[in-house]
Amino acid sequence: MSTTFLLTGASGYIATHLAPALKDRGCEVIGVDREGNPQASLDCFIRGDLVEPDLCSRAVRGVDAVLHLAAARADWGLSDDEYYRDNLEATRTLIEAGKEEGVTDWVF
Repeated sequence: MSTTFLLTGASGYIATHLAPALKDRGCEVIGVDREGNPQASLDCFIRGDLVEPDLCSRAVRGVDAVLHLAAARADWGLSDDEYYRDNLEATRTLIEAGKEEGVTDWVF
């Protein structure tokens, strides 16, 4: 039985290198990102914002582990409120959804 990973920030630099490596090891990889194009190496791509509880619930359903790479950077010119929302609130929403779905393995 293969491991199913949820990869947040799936359109980012690290994720675009990590997803193919996981696939090469026989893993299933579900990607989520609010921007960008889905990679060919993903089994499923969900476009949306991690502050949305319904999206997070759908994304974590059936996964064995979450590799949380999504983040906003301070040098993107975000306001403090946007930075807080995109990092803390999104992570909190994802963790709450994962807890509801019984996800116990996380990498941040």
